[in-house]
Amino acid sequence: MAVDFAVPLITNVKCAKLLIEALVRNYSLDISNIDAKTSHSSYTLPGLINSLAFVPNIAAPGSTDASDVTQASIAAGFSTAQLISGGALDRIVDSQTLATAKSNLSTSSHCNYTLSFTASASNTPALRDDVVQAVKSLFIPFSDVTNLSNAHKVAAVASYFASWPSDKPIITDAKGTDLASILLLASLHNRSVHVVNVSSKDDILLIKLSKEKKLQVTCDVSVYSLFFTAEEYPGSTCLPTAADQAALWSNLEVIDVFAVGQTPYQLAAELGKDTHANAGIEETLPLLLTAVHEGRLSLEGIARRLHDNPAKIFDLPEQPHGQTYVEVVVGRKVHFSVKGGGWSPLAGKTVSGSVHRVVVNNTTVVLDGGWTSIPTGQDISTAVHHHHATRQTEARSPVPENAQPSFFPPAPKSDVQAPSAQLVGRQTPLPIQGPFAPITPHPAFHRKHILSVKQFGPEDLYDLFNLAHEMRLQVERNGTIDLLKGRVLCTLFYESSTRTSSSFEAAMKRCGGEVLQINPDRSSVQKGETLADTIRTVGCYADAIVLRHPAVGSVQSAAKYSPVPVINAGDGIGEHPTQALLDVYTIRSELGTVNGKTITLLGDLKNGRTVHSLVVLLSFYSVRLNFVAPPSLKMPESVVHAAKRAGIPVHQCESLDEVLGETDVLYVTRVQQERFENKQEWEAVKDAYVINHAVMARAKEDMIVMHPLPRVNEIDPEVDFDSRRAVYFRQMRYGLFARIKKIMQKDDEVGKVAQATPVLISKSLELFMATLVDEMSKVTVERGCKRVEVWHLKAAIERTEMLDFLKEIVDPIQDPYPNGADEGAAGVGPDGKKKRGPRKKKEPVD
Repeated sequence: MAVDFAVPLITNVKCAKLLIEALVRNYSLDISNIDAKTSHSSYTLPGLINSLAFVPNIAAPGSTDASDVTQASIAAGFSTAQLISGGALDRIVDSQTLATAKSNLSTSSHCNYTLSFTASASNTPALRDDVVQAVKSLFIPFSDVTNLSNAHKVAAVASYFASWPSDKPIITDAKGTDLASILLLASLHNRSVHVVNVSSKDDILLIKLSKEKKLQVTCDVSVYSLFFTAEEYPGSTCLPTAADQAALWSNLEVIDVFAVGQTPYQLAAELGKDTHANAGIEETLPLLLTAVHEGRLSLEGIARRLHDNPAKIFDLPEQPHGQTYVEVVVGRKVHFSVKGGGWSPLAGKTVSGSVHRVVVNNTTVVLDGGWTSIPTGQDISTAVHHHHATRQTEARSPVPENAQPSFFPPAPKSDVQAPSAQLVGRQTPLPIQGPFAPITPHPAFHRKHILSVKQFGPEDLYDLFNLAHEMRLQVERNGTIDLLKGRVLCTLFYESSTRTSSSFEAAMKRCGGEVLQINPDRSSVQKGETLADTIRTVGCYADAIVLRHPAVGSVQSAAKYSPVPVINAGDGIGEHPTQALLDVYTIRSELGTVNGKTITLLGDLKNGRTVHSLVVLLSFYSVRLNFVAPPSLKMPESVVHAAKRAGIPVHQCESLDEVLGETDVLYVTRVQQERFENKQEWEAVKDAYVINHAVMARAKEDMIVMHPLPRVNEIDPEVDFDSRRAVYFRQMRYGLFARIKKIMQKDDEVGKVAQATPVLISKSLELFMATLVDEMSKVTVERGCKRVEVWHLKAAIERTEMLDFLKEIVDPIQDPYPNGADEGAAGVGPDGKKKRGPRKKKEPVD
């Protein structure tokens, strides 16, 4: 019975005794947000970047070196590795060696990775467009050109500066006079350059001077160079002297990146020890965390040099917000032992830091030295970055020595919490720190036309989805909210629609607004009125326009003439952005996450505007895509190329059975008769794919079937009764839940100030409302291991029934009007506790 009714039970006798004793002694039973206490400090860092992972035989056929490096990287806390050819042979120097390297990593990489082209004295002609586009950076090892005279050496390097694309980074290991030459070339060509493995006093001072002179130069230092010296290991040429090492520590502010580099591998080889491709990776964080414990480094400095700076310097895509991170322990003595094979100078020694947990895409892959990683890493060499401008409320603040890095907001001080440690895994939202964030427009939605999914980034999707579940609870509780009284939405559909038009209308009416329907068949369009004039006309009567039109690009044209925001509800075979947002939210809601899923798009992929938009949004996630269609209806090359550029594995085929067994999401589309000029062509492909019980029996038990609807015969009605996997009708319901991302600012003319609250809106109207209201405000709360940024609509919500719902989401929340700034606001009593002032009569929300 307790299980049936979800009644918590205490089954441990000792726990029962503790509970009874607490009740007898009147102890507080408040639940702490701390999951556990330890004698050491635990911190959370973002997923780190192994920016200089040298692979000895990356282009050797059948080599596992690259796979070993990615496996060691993920175990050491690195979720991304930049692989650079490290051996004298088997480097990536042309299209053939590039293909071999890709083949070695295609199904064996444990973390995301990028590839680099290695320059030599004579392979400039190998820089074909296809090779350049397939790699992330150019590596110029001066060891390959040392046999040339200085003049020829400079000429060889200059040829690469002239031919390498300006949007891709150049990396070099130049030292001494060679470094001076390459800095001069970079200045003459107005190019940025990254110098790796800086290990001498002269080089670090030269780079410091170059930065002071505003040259575009960055550098990294091998972690080994910061902790081991040539005096400790006689016969080594790769380690700095003690004096050089002291210079590196003295100029720590000049160093942009901490790297593993080639030094660990080279040191083992010079000393005659066992060499291994993953040399030095495992030791990186223990060495750096020991320095933190000793007060020589800060955690913020580690996060900046192993995550922030590498991502910017090498133009790497942002990782899923709050879904990929590493937990580290500082202050706990650990005897270091090598797990990955090979020799290590740290073996048998004691360190004061270690990796506790590594989480990738919300999945724990490493825990206390044990790892469960599977090879799901992707090649992100061609991925387009999404480093949006930092929002005011997200600005980082300096973190003092031994303080928690700014990946998460600082934890509130508590009597039951260690002052410098905040463990991941809490489930109770924490109190908001400080007053409400400054009111600022949302960069993606504020007074913007919603025309294409390409105008959004991953952070925008995060903002859009993170409160959708709470909004779902609100609509199921209250049904309607009178927030848009006086607002008018115009729906202008040149093509027939049931779901999209109904969704907009229902959402607007649920929020108290009005809908103005324009039927082109009974309007002045029949008299020859142009689209531009129609838009200008209805823009005089409505606050926003929802437009569907059969011509590709028509919505963009309408936006040029509209005095009010325009929302794209479908433009021919072009895009359908609001449907794509709904589809991604459906996958999240049904499967818990989008990351790690294999998604198969089936049917008319040529004319299906929903799948065109969906692929763009899925490119923000770690997914695998299958495109299944007849040859005449295959996915357009532009869409396929966009997915591949984002680093998404794409497989195209004609047979569903070829990919059905691995599919997590089967997205079925209708073969659209209206897109065919010849009826015979349509009849030849209309029954190409039919999803029935026989197909479902061969699929995964937890695979879901989606469809943008309407359907004809591509899904047999018998599948409807598989309610667990057939989600296409729930898919429509999910479209009703989203949230407003703006906030109405103080009205100086009326003098009204309202408080912040989350509200209900539909998937399409959410975007519409983003254009109706003026400003927005953001409140940062912590939920679980994530930082949740809650966008609120300013309204007198504390005088409505939604106050309880607000408290469920961000309770406890600091009152924006302390000391009773208005009659209904919360004051603060002498004891420091909130005291509610007299309430006014409840009024409708304006």
